[in-house]
Amino acid sequence: MVNLFKCGNDGLNSVDDGKRGGTVSNSNIPRPTTELLRAAARLSAKQREVLGALKKFPEGARVDELSDALGMHVNTIRGHLDELIQDGIVFSIPAAAGGRGRPRQVYFARSPRQDSVATEYISLVEVLAQLLPDSDGNTAREAGRAWARRATAGLPPERRMGELVSRLREMGFDPRLRDGGNEVGLHACPFITAGGQRPAPAICVMHEGYLQEVCASEAVSLFPFDRPGQCGVRFGTTPADTPGV
Repeated sequence: MVNLFKCGNDGLNSVDDGKRGGTVSNSNIPRPTTELLRAAARLSAKQREVLGALKKFPEGARVDELSDALGMHVNTIRGHLDELIQDGIVFSIPAAAGGRGRPRQVYFARSPRQDSVATEYISLVEVLAQLLPDSDGNTAREAGRAWARRATAGLPPERRMGELVSRLREMGFDPRLRDGGNEVGLHACPFITAGGQRPAPAICVMHEGYLQEVCASEAVSLFPFDRPGQCGVRFGTTPADTPGV
């Protein structure tokens, strides 16, 4: 097993031979995971294939191992790995010395699977939502409002409504206008599990607070599961009209 960490007098230091992409210049803090995800999204099909194979080697892989796994020439594999290192998605360290000559490199993937990241943090949000103290949803709704204020910082009020559907799509809700554009149907939800388990009620209330803050209106409500296979966002209604989950 290759040791990815070395301990010194100053604590635990990660070994990183790859170049870091992105805009973070402070070497004293970890790289934002969002940079890794964005870089991975820009890869070519062949680069994704090599990266996918590399992720199946949690203890790292040599070029010849990836060549055998993918049926590609070692020079082709090495070229793709060099590009992935330049993009900051892969790093390498020298393998343990096994004889004379230049030591071979062992390569490691840096970027996670997007669905794995989402699943872990959705679980965290669910746990935090269950710890909210009140049962009437005020704390959850205010948390959603605070979340929206951070997300919409610097966004002019006249643009907020136009941003709503775009934001919902980026958040994973698969929004579609319905009823002549007076409502938005949400055809997906990040908090619905693969087995169909519904989110905690506080999660829906939190998102309702988010929507109200983005639209700068109390008369926006989220109606969970109001139609088969979707939830509804309605305008001109009040939170008191919102049915329970």
